[in-house]
Amino acid sequence: MIFFDIMYYMHSDIAAAENISANVTIHIIYNKGSFVYMRNVKKSHAIFSLILAFAVFISPFGNIRASAAFIPEGTIYSEAVYMFNMDTDIAVYEKNAHEKLYPASTTKIVTAIVVLEKVQNLDEYVKIPQSVFDEFWLGDPNKSDPSAAAIEAGQTNLTYRDCLYALMLASACEAANILAYNVGDGSVQNFVNMMNELAGRLGCADTHFGNPHGLWEEDNYTSAYDLFLITKYGYDNYPEFMKICDTYEYDMPANKYNPDGYTIHHTNKLIASSPENPFYYEYAHGIKTGSIDYYWTADGEKHDGGRCLVSTASKNGYTYMLVTLQGPYYDSEGNRFQSAFTDHLTLYKWAFSNISYQLVLSKTEPVAQIAVEQGENADYVILRPERDYATLLPNSVDLTAIRQVPHLDAETILAPVQKGEVLGTVELLLNNETLAEIDLIASDSVKLSQIAHITAQIKELFDTTWFRLCFVLLVLLIVVSVILISVNRNRRKKAEARARRRSGINTKRRY
Repeated sequence: MIFFDIMYYMHSDIAAAENISANVTIHIIYNKGSFVYMRNVKKSHAIFSLILAFAVFISPFGNIRASAAFIPEGTIYSEAVYMFNMDTDIAVYEKNAHEKLYPASTTKIVTAIVVLEKVQNLDEYVKIPQSVFDEFWLGDPNKSDPSAAAIEAGQTNLTYRDCLYALMLASACEAANILAYNVGDGSVQNFVNMMNELAGRLGCADTHFGNPHGLWEEDNYTSAYDLFLITKYGYDNYPEFMKICDTYEYDMPANKYNPDGYTIHHTNKLIASSPENPFYYEYAHGIKTGSIDYYWTADGEKHDGGRCLVSTASKNGYTYMLVTLQGPYYDSEGNRFQSAFTDHLTLYKWAFSNISYQLVLSKTEPVAQIAVEQGENADYVILRPERDYATLLPNSVDLTAIRQVPHLDAETILAPVQKGEVLGTVELLLNNETLAEIDLIASDSVKLSQIAHITAQIKELFDTTWFRLCFVLLVLLIVVSVILISVNRNRRKKAEARARRRSGINTKRRY
C-alpha cells in the first residue's frame, strides 16, 4: 500500500491531480481489476492548490458568425472553440469549430447522455465484471493509469446513478466501461455503436467515437461544434444531466477498501469554490473536463495532448454554453498550464461584460414606401417591419451603423392593399454582413377608387392592340360610309337634275 496526501487521478484527466485534500488521507491501492482509494471518515471539503493561471490578453482572433463585431478580448489558447448563447440561439464566437480533434474525457458527455436515454431507473444496480477493467492493464500506454473512482470488480451495491456521478465528476474511466457494459447488453462495443448513432442522429458530421471514456484512440474524435450539439441535446432533454454535471461532490457507496463510503469531487475548477482556486467562477455550471498530457500513435511516436472543457454560465439573464478543445497542456516555458479554464474565464467575462440583447429594428419604424395605383385618396403606402428585431451585439456597436436595405416585391402595386400585407423585406447589414432579413408589411389599408379603376380600365382598353385595330376598322368603315353616302347623294342630285331637264321644269329661281 502506498500513501499519498493528494487525490489520485491519472493523466487522462490530470487536472484532478492538482486537488490537494485537507484532513484527508488517501490510500492508493493497486488491486488487479480495480482502482480504489480510501479516505478517512472526515468529510471536510478538499482545498485546492493550483498552479498560477496565465491571463495574458493581447489580440483578437478567430473565425466568427455573421456579425463580424463579435471579437473577444484577450488570447484564446484552445485549438477549437464554440460559444453559444442559449437564450437567443446565436453563436457569439467560433474558432476552428469544425476541426476534427481528440476530445479526451469530454467523450464521457456522450456516454452519460446515451445512458440517460436508455436507462429508465437510474437506481438499479449494475454488474461489474472483471472484463471492464482489463483494457487498462494490457500495456497500452494510452490506456494505462486512467482517472478512476475507486470502483471494485464484483461490487454489487453500485447503481447507474452512482456510476454517472463517478463518470462526470471524477471522470472515472472504469465507470464509463461499467455503464457501457450494462447498457450495451454485455458489450462495450454495442454501447459505442449507440454513441455513434446518437451523434449521427444529431447531425454531427465531424465525429466518431471509439470508446466510452475518451482515452486516446485514433478513431475517437469530434469537433467543438459537434460536441456542442451533443451537449445541448442532453441539456435540453434530460434534467438529470445538468443536475449530475453541476454537482461538485458526491458520496459513493461503501466497498471493500472504503467501508464507510467515500466522496468524489468534480474536476472542473470553475465550480470549485475555494479561496486558493483562481479559476472559480460563481456563474459557471458543470459540465465536463478532458485532458490528455500526451499520447502515442501506432508508429510509436509520442505526441502532446491537450485540455478540453465544456461548461455553461448564467448571469444577468443570459446563459452561454462553451466548448473548447485541445488547449495547450504546457505554456511556452514548459510549465503546466490550465489553458481550458483560462479560456473559459476569458470568454465568459468578455461576453457578460461586452455583449447585450439590443433592439435593432422596431416594428413601428417606417422603412420604405411603395406606390399604389388606383388607390382611394392614397398614392403610396408606408412599409414597416412585420416584427421587432433584436439580437446580441457588442455594447460598443453603433446601431446607426447597421444599414437597412429594402427589397420590395414591385415598384408599384395595384389597390386594394390590406393592412399587414407582406410587400417586401428589409435586409440588416453590419460590416457588409447580413444580420437578418425581416418581412415588410403595409402599415395601412388602401381602398380601390372606382373612378380611377374605370378610368384605368378604359385607358387599358385603349392601349390594347385589338381595340386599336377595331378602332381603325371603325374609322375606315365610317370614312367609307361617308364616302358612299356622299357619292350616293351626288348621284341622286344628278339624277334629279336630269329628271327636271327632261320634264321641262325651269328650275332657275327668279327674284
